[in-house]
Amino acid sequence: MAKPKMTEALARAAGADAANRQMRKAARTSWSEEDYDAAVAEFNRLWPDPFAGERFRLVNRESGAGDQTPPTYIPGKMAYVIQCKDHTSGKVGDFGYDRAKADADKCFIAITPIFDSLADFFLWMKKHNIVPDHSTYNFPSEGPKLTPEQMEEAKKEMVPTGVPVRFQVGGRTLGIQDGHLQKKGINVIHQTVYWHFTRETSLKIAKWLGATPIFSK
Repeated sequence: MAKPKMTEALARAAGADAANRQMRKAARTSWSEEDYDAAVAEFNRLWPDPFAGERFRLVNRESGAGDQTPPTYIPGKMAYVIQCKDHTSGKVGDFGYDRAKADADKCFIAITPIFDSLADFFLWMKKHNIVPDHSTYNFPSEGPKLTPEQMEEAKKEMVPTGVPVRFQVGGRTLGIQDGHLQKKGINVIHQTVYWHFTRETSLKIAKWLGATPIFSK
């Protein structure tokens, strides 16, 4: 029989087995901090990921009977998303994530349980003395963006009623301030539109960025 290919889910299960064996050997009914350490060590051995151990510790925080000890990994502040999809499970909800991991993977991976209710998520964070980070998050720039000088010049040329325009690079709509490229083919109503530039200013911005201006009729 072929040996099964290691996956994050299998590594997670193996980590839980290691913690459960240690828990039962010590005649405990719920995981201690040492049991969490055993789970993380086995998980990291099978699935070497610098973020995986902390993700395991937090996601499995509610495992076992009774009230578990607090997780060892408690960031100073935890970034979170509301009703977004967790890349690992595919589930949509409210959860905490690691900003560095999001920067690297260009997606959100839950490092906490995933909640249907933001109130329940905040209660969970309060219970574990985790401070929510309310600052906004933008994925790292993928495309060109205006320099501060160009942005200042463009702002001076804004008008109350301009010609709506989208700037595109490779068929993807571009955020001119942060260089964020939206997914190709998303519905136009979800694409970034700029409303207060004249056609002339938009053409200048497009030239600066090497982008294609798409004007609304």
